[in-house]
Amino acid sequence: MGLLRSVNGEFAKDLIMKKDGRLRAFCVVSTWCEACQEMGIQVGILAEEYPELRFYRIEYSRNEQWIGRYMGEAVPYFMVVKNGKQLVKVEGYEDREKLSKKLEELF
Repeated sequence: MGLLRSVNGEFAKDLIMKKDGRLRAFCVVSTWCEACQEMGIQVGILAEEYPELRFYRIEYSRNEQWIGRYMGEAVPYFMVVKNGKQLVKVEGYEDREKLSKKLEELF
């Protein structure tokens, strides 16, 4: 699997808001959620297929005080940000093929 880094707290928040022109993909998951575990696997594969993107995993329960400002109502939640702005938002499970199509629109 590709590099899917786990990040939490202020470091994760800083990465979401960072204004350096880089695309960053975040997958927000919960350990109790089966769809989250599967989507985490799919996003890990995408990390191999899109080395120009940086991929991160955020555990919802460890970040629930602040993560709601950046995501919808459900996990899993997938987003791609650039310069603090969300360019892609996916609430709920989507397979790798659908996520890949959304990423292709960015290039």
